[in-house]
Amino acid sequence: MLVKLFSDFFTIERLIELVRILVGLFGIYLAVRLAVYFTSRALARLFLTGKNRDERRRQTVYTLMQSSLRYLFYFFAIVAVLNLFHVNTSSLITAAGVGGLIIGLGTQNLIRDLVAGFFILLEDQFAVGDLVAIGAAEGIVERMGIRTTAVRDPTGKLFVIPNGQINSLVVHSPNPWVILDYDLHGESPERLLAKLAPLLPRWREEIGNIQTPIQVWPLAAAEKNFLRFAALTEPACRYSVERELAGRLSALFESGKAGADS
Repeated sequence: MLVKLFSDFFTIERLIELVRILVGLFGIYLAVRLAVYFTSRALARLFLTGKNRDERRRQTVYTLMQSSLRYLFYFFAIVAVLNLFHVNTSSLITAAGVGGLIIGLGTQNLIRDLVAGFFILLEDQFAVGDLVAIGAAEGIVERMGIRTTAVRDPTGKLFVIPNGQINSLVVHSPNPWVILDYDLHGESPERLLAKLAPLLPRWREEIGNIQTPIQVWPLAAAEKNFLRFAALTEPACRYSVERELAGRLSALFESGKAGADS
């Protein structure tokens, strides 16, 4: 009796169908695991290597994209599994699309904040610790999230701004340029430039932390002739470079010996 029921239920067609389903399930599982693994490695190489101002920013973008792709793979896996069982998935996808549209209409502001926050993080527009002006809020960025940004002003007020409402942004970055002006006091600019030419490269080597050759231009403004010196350095080294270069130029101009060693 049991043997007959077993043989009637497990026919060749049903066994073939069962094997097809099992092989399909294993293939879907393997494909999802491989897709998640390789996308995670690609995202880690993209966001978690190299230098960046804000480690937490990179980690946030990495986690967000990893989670989004993982859920996308899971969705396609569920659709593939339902197809294995001959379930009509077109109506399911349509219903999911309609449901997503209804939810999206009800949460427009939230979605706008999330999308804006994602692009702020991805494009590295500003970082925690930057001095920014966002609308009426001007101060130091204290916290950055995927939905909101917190800015504290000098009086201690904390502004929590939804990312979707950041319409205008000013980032006050440290100035890496050292700019110094010196009056000519009737001296010939051509003669001074000729005498300064061999000194400036040597000063660059001696002072250090100057990224490009020291530039100098003869300028005139309000009946006053002067030389403008410009040196590009790291923001953290700007004041030390400015102090050293200004000392050398002051000694040089005060002595009136532009060709002598300072």
